[in-house]
Amino acid sequence: MENVPFFFSVRFVEVCFLSTPTTASGNLRILMLKLRCSALLSAWLVLAIASHPLPAQSAGEPASAARAMEMGAFLFFLVDVRDPAQSEASRIIPKALAIRCGTNGGVCFDTDLLRYAAVWQGGFLDLSKTSLMQSAQGSHPATIHGRSLFRGSMTAGISTNGVFSDSRASPRGPLPRPLGLFKGIHRHGDQTIIHYRVAQAEVFELPEMDSSTGAFRRHLLIKGSGQAIHLSILGG
Repeated sequence: MENVPFFFSVRFVEVCFLSTPTTASGNLRILMLKLRCSALLSAWLVLAIASHPLPAQSAGEPASAARAMEMGAFLFFLVDVRDPAQSEASRIIPKALAIRCGTNGGVCFDTDLLRYAAVWQGGFLDLSKTSLMQSAQGSHPATIHGRSLFRGSMTAGISTNGVFSDSRASPRGPLPRPLGLFKGIHRHGDQTIIHYRVAQAEVFELPEMDSSTGAFRRHLLIKGSGQAIHLSILGG
């Protein structure tokens, strides 16, 4: 029993429901099968949890484990982009897209203001005080792990008139939709491409960092622009 994969029981539930007749007696059989399958799934879950207990952690382990955890090539999260080497107030990006660049660098793209909030080298993110590593909800944001190379001002990274200002009604949330909109990301091999709209133009952008020199590059593909658009080089 312990070696049977969990998905087998899920497939068994689906087959039972599909093969049961829809008559009055069939409805009773469906109810009985649901009860039996629910008990079966519960038993499998209890067995899986009991047979794979969580390993014990030492008091000093969470911080190092958070830094060493493989989170992938990008992460949507709450990020504080202040320089960890300096004493300064928090600079929190509520809807941040953090992307690995090169072998030891990262960028933080603000999906509300469509700008680069920070570029750094020497690591990715420190998640040790976040809800990903702590049991308490609403914990601290992620912070950059490395040496800060650049941090942008709190202005929009796009414009249609050359003026990069925050035109939002409140200091939170996205820019007005006629001006711009974050539309998601695309993956191309080990690269992450940012997709957003500026007025009527579709922008596809690939951030890249030279691991040896620390040079940061923005590769842009712009489609369908019926008017002049402006992009701030490094977020304002």
